[in-house]
Amino acid sequence: MELDPDGESNDFQRTRRVCLRNGKAAVPGSGLHFHPKVSAIYNIDQKYVKLSAECFAKKTCLGTLQLGQWRVFDESKREDDAKKFHVELIHVENLRGIGACRNMRYLSLRGISRIDAIPDAIGKLSELIVLDLRACYNLQALTKEITKLRKLQYLDVSECYLLVEMPKGLGKISQLQVLKGFVVASSGRTNACRLSELVGLENLRKLSICIGKKVMNGRQDELKKLASLGNKLKSLIITWGVMTSKEGDTQTSNAEGMKFSLPPTLKKLDLRCFPCKEFGHLISSFSTQRLSDLENLEKLYVTGGALESLQPLWVGEDLKVKMLRLRFLENLQEDGWRKLSTKYAQLIITRQTMGSPEQFVTNKDESGN
Repeated sequence: MELDPDGESNDFQRTRRVCLRNGKAAVPGSGLHFHPKVSAIYNIDQKYVKLSAECFAKKTCLGTLQLGQWRVFDESKREDDAKKFHVELIHVENLRGIGACRNMRYLSLRGISRIDAIPDAIGKLSELIVLDLRACYNLQALTKEITKLRKLQYLDVSECYLLVEMPKGLGKISQLQVLKGFVVASSGRTNACRLSELVGLENLRKLSICIGKKVMNGRQDELKKLASLGNKLKSLIITWGVMTSKEGDTQTSNAEGMKFSLPPTLKKLDLRCFPCKEFGHLISSFSTQRLSDLENLEKLYVTGGALESLQPLWVGEDLKVKMLRLRFLENLQEDGWRKLSTKYAQLIITRQTMGSPEQFVTNKDESGN
């Protein structure tokens, strides 16, 4: 980064790496101009980023563009932090000029508001490796042009709650290693990407999926396809759509009817907003498996939801995981995790309730025995 004797420089023409800070304008034509061969732009704490019509023109050397959030928010303070570090694009329609940055490898719009669609021009970024759209709360659609990004290795659309489907063709992005926020679409969406299409992603290591309420009513066999997702998948996060109290019983019933088959290579399974009261409903939904059949599973996380009982984990199941994390399960019976710590002497259990620090429950002594 370019520095002057007093700290960071305000002369963006002297450096190929730019930090946007403290209200400094972000575009040519506003009094500040970038180096003609600028290679990286980082937004440190600028809340309102203005895009002009020519802001991406001739930026052929721009390889890194991080306009959105870079902070990792604590779960217990996420809402307050999101407001405090809010980022908004002015003239968001000018994102359509981004195709001119043909050598871009890293693009982050994380947490930026007012982006309701990703422009088709994204498909021109043939060198793109990382695309981070996490927590773009207004995002409603991903263009099909995104499937042309054949070098893409990391795609994050998690926490984009208005997104209802993924575009067909994601299975063609053969280099994809991390896919976060994949939306399992309802059966009525004929142009949506299905889990079966991801079978061809042989390099996929991490996957997180979101199951909407309408999916629970329809494609209840969709999750059987998870077992076929290659031999490199190590981490899987499953998030169920949030239920209102009025529809809770109906959605719980529908969730119990869904059938799962999980990849035997999994090392980490993370279940979020689990809609059933009994953990046994998940285990009974495995079409051909038991939880103990996942011999490589080391970490089992359960966060939020209606879960009350963990009984199958200490009755009938031979759990092989090394760490069990239980967070924000307000209805979980107290004796459940205590019985687990008794049965599995080497199991590390962490438990956290809303507004309280995480607790460690383990039978290991200080020497690890």
